[in-house]
Amino acid sequence: MKISSPQFLKNGLLVCALIIGAASFSGCSGTANSKTVGITTGNSGPNIITSDKNGEWLQLSALKGSYVLVEFWESGNSAARMNHFEMDRLYRKYKNADFKDGKNFCVYSVSLDTDKAKWEAAITQDNVTWPCQTIDTKGWNAKSALDYGVNYLPKYYLLDGNGVVIKRNILIEDLESIIKEELN
Repeated sequence: MKISSPQFLKNGLLVCALIIGAASFSGCSGTANSKTVGITTGNSGPNIITSDKNGEWLQLSALKGSYVLVEFWESGNSAARMNHFEMDRLYRKYKNADFKDGKNFCVYSVSLDTDKAKWEAAITQDNVTWPCQTIDTKGWNAKSALDYGVNYLPKYYLLDGNGVVIKRNILIEDLESIIKEELN
């Protein structure tokens, strides 16, 4: 599957967008990483393919090379919404950082909202600046939610530059110390 350039590339937004635009992945099979795909620490995180506000498909695998915080959330979840401020602060601070197994820090958000308008309003209200904002309107039945074992929200996974799960079920207040441990 070829990923077309998302609208946010035209606006020149940040490193994550450049990585996505530069990559034309046709899936994540056959990557250099031969680890088991799964959500356990040390496994290759399952690929996620979801759409952005413009209906463009974004693949998690397109961010290979960057450290990625995978976020599952919904607009009606107050805990997730409160975490966006800290996540945005960390994104801005570490987006160009050099890590042990990759460069740059991105957030790949997957909303499980079934109402796209509520999701878009929440992103605007929360002043989210990271460009990888996606939605799967299948909600709790979304393939990504099932693949990542999402049984509560918000839920977070940190993947290294090789797409390997290095931490799961992260508390946002612990995220910066986890990031600092991974810096080069």
